[in-house]
Amino acid sequence: QAPVIPVYILGSNDLVGALLFKHRIKVALGEPVIPPVVSGAAERKEAYQSVTDQVMKRMAELKLEVDSA
Repeated sequence: QAPVIPVYILGSNDLVGALLFKHRIKVALGEPVIPPVVSGAAERKEAYQSVTDQVMKRMAELKLEVDSA
């Protein structure tokens, strides 16, 4: 039942360059996704999929925001 915070990190594929040569790394945080309270196994599976879809969508939106900045 913990909130899930979508995060997009740009430039993390070159951490050595970022540390040694001061290449920039950008981190964007999205609004938390609050999972619904569920009781049964079938509801839980649907809820997990829904939360996953929401987080992935928000990460894609964050990517667009960071890439266009």
